Amino acid sequence: MQRIQKRRAGQRQTQNALIGLLSAVSMTRIGLTLLLPLCGSAAWWLSAACMLPGLCVYGALRLLLRHTHTRTLTDCARNLLGNFGIILIMLTLTLPLLLDGIASLTALITFFTEGIGARGSQFTLTLLTASVMLIALNRDGLPRGIYLLRHVLLIAAAIIAINALLDAHPDGIVPLLGEGVPPLLSGIRSAWGMSWVLLLLLEFPAEEGARRTPAMLAGLLPCPVILLLLSLAIPPELIVPGRSLASRLALPTLFLQPAVRTLAQCLLMMTLFLSIAGSAQLAAHFLTSSCQKPKKWVPYALIGLLTLTQLFDISRLWRVLTALTAWSLVPGVLLLLVLTIARLCRREKA
Repeated sequence: MQRIQKRRAGQRQTQNALIGLLSAVSMTRIGLTLLLPLCGSAAWWLSAACMLPGLCVYGALRLLLRHTHTRTLTDCARNLLGNFGIILIMLTLTLPLLLDGIASLTALITFFTEGIGARGSQFTLTLLTASVMLIALNRDGLPRGIYLLRHVLLIAAAIIAINALLDAHPDGIVPLLGEGVPPLLSGIRSAWGMSWVLLLLLEFPAEEGARRTPAMLAGLLPCPVILLLLSLAIPPELIVPGRSLASRLALPTLFLQPAVRTLAQCLLMMTLFLSIAGSAQLAAHFLTSSCQKPKKWVPYALIGLLTLTQLFDISRLWRVLTALTAWSLVPGVLLLLVLTIARLCRREKA
C-alpha cells in the first residue's frame, strides 16, 4: 500500500513539473512575442495584469469543486452533466493545448530557420524536430525527464539572469507608455487569457493536505521576471512592434556574453521543445480519458498533426495563432458558466 502511494505521489510530482514547464513557456512566449513589442517596458507589470482573468476562473472552478465535493474537473462535470460533461472537459482542455503546441512549434521552427540560421527548409526542420519528439513521448519518459531537468533549467536561467543584471539600467523599471494607452489596451486584449494553463492543475489534484501554491508560482512567476529583466537590460528604443518573430525570440540573448548567449539559446530551444511534446501528451490524455484502455498511438498522431501545420506559410500561420491566443481562456469561462448553471439547477431541484 505504501509503495502504491509513493508511486502515485511520484506521478503527481512529475505531472506537476510538466504543467509548470508548459505554463511558464506558454506565458513567456506570449509575453515576448505579444506584450513586449506592444507595451515596451510596461510589459513586465502588464503580464501580471493579464494573468488575473485566468486566476479568477481558476479560483471560481476550485470553489465549485469544493462545493460539489469532487477532486477533479472531470469528476465535477460527470457529477453535474453526465457523459456530456466529460466531452465538455475534453474540448475545454484539448483545444487550447493544441493551439499552444502549434504556437510553440511555429516559434521553435522560426527560431531555427531565422534566429540561428539552421540549414534546411521549414518543413524539413519540423520533421526532424517531430522525429525526436516521438522518441521523447515514449510512455512516461517526458514528465519524468522534465522532473529530473527542473533544477538544471533553473540553474541555467539563474546564470542568464545574473548576466543580464550586470548590464541593468534602473531607469528601465519605470513603465513607459510609449505611444500611450492604446498599445496597453491592445496588449491586454491580446494576452488576457495567458494563464489558462492553470486550469490543468485542477485536473491533476495534489495530495491530501498539500498546497497548490508552489505549482502555481512555477508557472506564474517566470514571465513577469523575464520581462522585467529585459526592461532593465535592453534600451527601450530596441523594443519595437516591427520586429520579426525570430528577432523577438532572440531579443533576450542580444546583450548577453557569448557563452551565456549560447546557453540562453539552448535553454529557449529546449523549453520550447519540451512544451510542444508536453502539449501533445496532455491533449492525448484528455482525448482518451473516457476510454477504458489507453490509446498509446494518440500522442504520436497529435505530433503528426502539429507537424502538418508547418506546411502553411509561417507568417500567416503566426498571425492566425496570435489572433486565437486571446481566446484561449474562453473555453474555461464557458465551462465555468455551464457547470455553475448545472449546479444551481440541481440545487433548486433538491
